[in-house]
Amino acid sequence: MEGLTISRKVYPTKGKDKIGDFFSSAFGILLIVAACVVVIPLGLALWLIMSIYNFLKPHSENQKPTEEKWNVVEAPFPLEISYKYIDAATVSAAASGYFDSQPLTVFQVAPETTFFAGYFSDFVVERTDGLFVQKVCFNATMEEVLSMPLYFFEYETMTAEEIADLKDYEIDSKGKPHDFIITATSEQDEIQIRLTRPESSGAWRHCKK
Repeated sequence: MEGLTISRKVYPTKGKDKIGDFFSSAFGILLIVAACVVVIPLGLALWLIMSIYNFLKPHSENQKPTEEKWNVVEAPFPLEISYKYIDAATVSAAASGYFDSQPLTVFQVAPETTFFAGYFSDFVVERTDGLFVQKVCFNATMEEVLSMPLYFFEYETMTAEEIADLKDYEIDSKGKPHDFIITATSEQDEIQIRLTRPESSGAWRHCKK
């Protein structure tokens, strides 16, 4: 993609070694045991209180699960794109375990394109020239997440370009009219994906560092 710059920052591991040494020491073990003696009874008491509360709480017989609505993307005519979030548990047990704190996304596109078949993460960034999405690639039995590549789907060409596989990363984005940044963070490193372009031009350019 024109105007794309990807930089990576690897986190130092010295701090992790110190933590490991602490927990392997006798003093660290004693602290862990003491913490368990305090935390476990408190946790059991809290669980008991919540169980009683949920049992006594009135439930509405007419209560129904809310269905996610379709979100319409402002794509140029005649392209029509919409998406909605779904519970990962409806896809597979593996998906439910991997995406326990976030939903999955499904798309409806006209004219139909094979790229939007399947499942995506909840990372969807709309732009005037295209759409950033993260596809979730399962194995044939839907029991394993193989990869989660970030794509940019360009409206004009109706093609998707893969940027990077960001499985096991947390993704965030922030944008300005001529300087757009996506940051992907994991335990080991951080990847920054940046797009810039001159104010007088519609073409994105590489961000030199």
